[in-house]
Amino acid sequence: MSRLKYIYENYLSRLNKYVVVFIAFVLVAFVFGDSNLYHHYVYDGKIHDLETEISQYKKDIEVIKQKLNVRYDKNQLERYAREEFFMKKSDEDLFIIVDK
Repeated sequence: MSRLKYIYENYLSRLNKYVVVFIAFVLVAFVFGDSNLYHHYVYDGKIHDLETEISQYKKDIEVIKQKLNVRYDKNQLERYAREEFFMKKSDEDLFIIVDK
């Protein structure tokens, strides 16, 4: 018991009780709680990884959109429709030849 009394008289009696409560609150909030500093660090890393992944997907989408616009100009699209779907203009006649 004398040991506790010695610690209290030499160290704890000099501290303000508000400082002790504040330090205890900080420890509970930032070290022992569910949202401690370690979890914040891990979540920030995950958020950063996901944001870089989103930006990469946006770049990929832009590249694909540019390829689609270049690939399907009016003449190529018309040719593809004529060959694959047997489409024709109103003033044309269409003959389908089937190989046996």
